[in-house]
Amino acid sequence: MAAPGGKETSKPLGLALAFATAALFFALSACGPSQKKEGKEGASAAPSASSTSPTSSPAGTAAAPQSASAASTRTMPTAPTAEGEQDAVDIGSITIESDDGANNGAAIAVDLVFVYDPALIPQLEAESADAWFKVKAAMAASAGNNLAIMSWTVPAGDEVPETPIDAHSGALAAFVFANYSGKGDHRLRIDGSGALTVTLGVNDPTFEVDQ
Repeated sequence: MAAPGGKETSKPLGLALAFATAALFFALSACGPSQKKEGKEGASAAPSASSTSPTSSPAGTAAAPQSASAASTRTMPTAPTAEGEQDAVDIGSITIESDDGANNGAAIAVDLVFVYDPALIPQLEAESADAWFKVKAAMAASAGNNLAIMSWTVPAGDEVPETPIDAHSGALAAFVFANYSGKGDHRLRIDGSGALTVTLGVNDPTFEVDQ
């Protein structure tokens, strides 16, 4: 009786284990698709979040060409003209005419001075012809290419025929110094551009520019 009884009690236990196993299988089967679905949804959510990155990146880089375009079309300010700056003189030629009684009949030394440094202009404006001829060697040496000098000695009643001046265009100022023996500045500042004629009068020089 014990052996049959043992077999009968083991059969219900086996059935219980089978039902428990089946229930666990169905439970796992039910959870599996849900987890896979959540996994797929999670995977699809990740591209959605990262898709904003390409959109913001072009927007950020698009700002640079706009600012570059604005910079390239900006009108640059014009450099201001220096205070006291002079328009360039352009003397194409010079003719010197001396009156018969100029300088008491003595020859006159004449310098035509071209100035390329604005700082030198006030100095020359303050010099008389007598002072200029005393300091011109030292001033020319210190000024270098900022001064250009053309020189003549003109007897009374004589003239220097028209002489082309092609090498000194674009000077900021031009002066004529005529070394009369009498008192006076005997200095001319040349205004305008064109053909210059200097007349050595009896006591002082004059000039005119024929444009």
